[in-house]
Amino acid sequence: MSGAVALGGALLFGIVGLGFVLAGDRLAPPHMDTATQAGHTLETFPSDVVAWGSGEDLRPDEVQCIVTSVDEPDGVTVPASWSGERQQKSSDARTFVVLTDLSDYRLSYFTCSGGGLETFATGPSNDGLRGWKFGVFLLVFAGVAALWAGLVGAITRRTGERA
Repeated sequence: MSGAVALGGALLFGIVGLGFVLAGDRLAPPHMDTATQAGHTLETFPSDVVAWGSGEDLRPDEVQCIVTSVDEPDGVTVPASWSGERQQKSSDARTFVVLTDLSDYRLSYFTCSGGGLETFATGPSNDGLRGWKFGVFLLVFAGVAALWAGLVGAITRRTGERA
């Protein structure tokens, strides 16, 4: 019985793991309820946060974000620093682009401006065991389950032949 369950688990984990590997690391879209005009301040919780921006003539590399927190009460300027093009369409058809990853800072408040930025919002970053890394973990687990199923099947066949 455990061999059959392990075989089913191997198939399930293999399919789901392959899906995660093929999908890669995808950022969750920005939280539109946090969207505010450039130059205004957003309050955030101290967690992994990505700043998203939108604007007709947006130049992400020219946007500056200022972070204030318990550690930095006077604020620290964080330049736009995202490698790779990441875009999401919002519900009102605006295109949001990732400006910078703010997960290295204990955020309390931040504001972004410059570079043609009109609106900015927050969203969760993808640090940790997500995307393709999670898919690889599932594929390894599928391999272990398949080995268990094969071992149990071989032992069962040998025991059945002698009886």
